[in-house]
Amino acid sequence: MLGLPDGVTACLFDLDGVLTKTATVHAKAWKEMFDAFLKERGDATPFDLHDDYDEYVDGKPRDAGVRDFLASRGIALSEAEVKELGDRKNALVQEVIARDGVEAYEGSVRYLHAVRDAGLRRAVVSSSHNCRDVLKAAGIADLLEEVVDGNVADAQHLPFGDDRFDLVVCQFGAMFLPDRPAAFAQAHRVLAPGGRLLINTWDTVERHGFETALMAGLRQAFPDDPPPFLYRVPHGYRDPDRIRADVRAGGFTEVTLEPVTCTGYAPSAADIAIGYCTGTPLRAGIESRGDLAATTALVERVVERHLGSGPVTAEMAAHVVTARRT
Repeated sequence: MLGLPDGVTACLFDLDGVLTKTATVHAKAWKEMFDAFLKERGDATPFDLHDDYDEYVDGKPRDAGVRDFLASRGIALSEAEVKELGDRKNALVQEVIARDGVEAYEGSVRYLHAVRDAGLRRAVVSSSHNCRDVLKAAGIADLLEEVVDGNVADAQHLPFGDDRFDLVVCQFGAMFLPDRPAAFAQAHRVLAPGGRLLINTWDTVERHGFETALMAGLRQAFPDDPPPFLYRVPHGYRDPDRIRADVRAGGFTEVTLEPVTCTGYAPSAADIAIGYCTGTPLRAGIESRGDLAATTALVERVVERHLGSGPVTAEMAAHVVTARRT
């Protein structure tokens, strides 16, 4: 049983932490690269696989992770130096993938088979430039029909000529961009005069009913150290003034931001708990802290106390930003 609404004909899957257990591969590569760099500079405090990984690099593009961690140590490098360190980390990831392989989540593989057998189309969407290598190493490349990865689409370097489009849309993706003004400048470049940029970003976790209940469960499971992923990444780009400033820095002069509140729906509290805890990058944060199955069950009980057993609804707040190229 797929648990999908009627009319769904295709499924898009994330890679890291959803289909494959690559979080540990990335974490080890980050540590090896940063520890060597810090040692060269005489810094005896190594990169911490828990605190530093969660706080500064998890879920971010490579350059942003390099920049943010070094800033925490008071280190500022040129963009070329940042890129060099990011490239070193990526080379280490590729080495580990080739040498040790990659483990796929058994439940995700079973679901991929079920989706295929049901006749649904299947694609993986990932910012990783190593996506195809990871799929092959995990033995699941044949289960995906399409791969959209960092080699296909890079918002920092759009592969299109100037003045080509009337509309550029980024749906809940701006928070992942390592250099947002630069990405918005790319959108400005490819838009024709009068063309529009349309983006949306989440407001705070506290204004997302499902995630408020979810975090209550995670705080109960890990009272001293709940996983910070939702606050830091999906909801990490929520300040209206900062968003407006970044869009204007990209060359747009006519910028409007509209707060929007919608009602979210889920079949049950169990669907929310299972979906978030096992089907998003939260999974890696949970597994590094405790037992995934036990945590998911606890979160389900807490979500049910907050929202009911199901079907469940909750308000979700976001910002819708529109900018026009003059």
